[in-house]
Amino acid sequence: MLDPLSENSTNFLLVAKRKTLFDDKSTQIQELIYVIKHDISELNNDISNLQQFVKQQKSSRGKGNKEVDEHSDNVVVLLQSKLANTSMGFKDVLEIRTQVTSLARILG
Repeated sequence: MLDPLSENSTNFLLVAKRKTLFDDKSTQIQELIYVIKHDISELNNDISNLQQFVKQQKSSRGKGNKEVDEHSDNVVVLLQSKLANTSMGFKDVLEIRTQVTSLARILG
């Protein structure tokens, strides 16, 4: 589920870290930013839907299957954590991109 997002984030990181504006591929960068933001939003919605599904399953099962409920909750928390980490990494790369672009304009 997070693999395409990770691949896009890695591609974005490589493009964003280029040192000069001459190498700048603004169109490619903007497309990657759009795709990554869209992927993050979609995954967030999917995790939210999963969380609602887990809650519904808990209420329909009652208290009879504590291990299954705990496992389901752990899976949701793990996915939320991975998405949060990926989102923070993306934010960091966007900040690097801004710094590189600003520095290149100052030096250029």
